[in-house]
Amino acid sequence: MSLEQVPSSLPLRAAKQTSSHPFAPLSAEEIKTASALVKGLWPSNTDLHYKVVTLEEPAKTEAVLYLDAEHSGNQLPRIDRRALVCYYLRNTNKFHEAIVNLSANAVESNARLGPSIHAGGDGKEIMAVERIALEDEGVRVDIAKLQLPEGTVVICDPWIYGSDGVNDIDRMYQCFLYIRDPENPSEADSNHYALPITISPVVSTDTWSVIRIDHLPTGADNTVKEPQPYKVQPPNEYISDYQTLRTDLKPLNVVQPEGTSFQVTSQGTSSIVVWQKWQLRVGFNQREGMVLYDVSIS
Repeated sequence: MSLEQVPSSLPLRAAKQTSSHPFAPLSAEEIKTASALVKGLWPSNTDLHYKVVTLEEPAKTEAVLYLDAEHSGNQLPRIDRRALVCYYLRNTNKFHEAIVNLSANAVESNARLGPSIHAGGDGKEIMAVERIALEDEGVRVDIAKLQLPEGTVVICDPWIYGSDGVNDIDRMYQCFLYIRDPENPSEADSNHYALPITISPVVSTDTWSVIRIDHLPTGADNTVKEPQPYKVQPPNEYISDYQTLRTDLKPLNVVQPEGTSFQVTSQGTSSIVVWQKWQLRVGFNQREGMVLYDVSIS
């Protein structure tokens, strides 16, 4: 049996009870448990790059029965807590998806997804791509051709690469380069998007190297040229420190001297919000951000 295709009939280990609400985001301990169980499927020297460890929400049929019992004060049916774990074998394009039953302390399924299915970027990975692109010798040679003012800061903005066709299955980053205003290079919030340059490195996540450098088209005729001396334009900053602000507006104060009309109560890793006749549960995940569950009005 391949490690990349673990059947759902894996023997379960000793059950571990959990009292978390079925819609509550995973706790830190649950995330550690889920990732450790997936890691346990592989030889000890296998390096996994986790992209997602999040709540696998229960099926609607289960959730409706649970919520009906919860609202009526009846005994709550058991719903196992599950986690969705998406990960790569590090430095490969082998992307996997696993379902971990946290209540049973076992992996229910684990499969390598198709070669054209890939994960999004994450903060640590994107910072690594920025460094790789800006340190590449070919990129440095092209930047030198721009003859930028001394001390100019080049900003790298990596984007996950879209496919060029049905057979394009590699996972890459296309990097777009900009500069900060050379007159104010230390301003971290500078609007560097106002000062793009035409050099665009492409980084492979298999080799973690620049595999080619694209030169972007410019001008009304949409032509592609080799990098040429760059004419710095006005930076067009949006930061208030660099704007002449209006002074004819009167103050606007929003106050609630008797407090708010809503209540927020923490319940494990989620919160219950009550406002007027409304009640709802608030959770968070890595994709949608804030998620509202069980919105009801009495």
